[in-house]
Amino acid sequence: MERNNEQLVRHLRERYWYDAAQGVVRNRKNQVVKGAVNGRGYVVFDVLLKSGRAFVNLHQVVWVLQYGCMPTQIDHINGNPSDNRIENLREVTPSENCLNRLRPWKPNPSTGLPGVYKKGDGFHIVIGNKYYKFRDKFEAFHMLTMLGRMFRED
Repeated sequence: MERNNEQLVRHLRERYWYDAAQGVVRNRKNQVVKGAVNGRGYVVFDVLLKSGRAFVNLHQVVWVLQYGCMPTQIDHINGNPSDNRIENLREVTPSENCLNRLRPWKPNPSTGLPGVYKKGDGFHIVIGNKYYKFRDKFEAFHMLTMLGRMFRED
């Protein structure tokens, strides 16, 4: 696997370049690499290697071209998986990436706010596997949303 990553990184760096001014990847002919949007909203394209065909996320290609290595996981800071400008990308751990996952905006019936639960004399939120208690439901919701993009409109 590591050898395949090295081969892929070398292949990408030899045949593509990142145009930071435009926020796009270009091939050797200076054409913009467009790829296709997959079912999760990520732009992917296929690369023909000596060992076979590889499908690569465009945000990984941008990272490789900018930093020279394959990232573990990439987070799109603004939540738009097709916005692959380098300033919108950051490398994260799997657990950090889960914290930024968008959840449907479904208000809790007891509080009227998503992710905030009434319990006893306070309000609780859950982050990871930990519970946090607040006196005010709006303070709890504010803390929850400060962690990153938590909710999306459905």
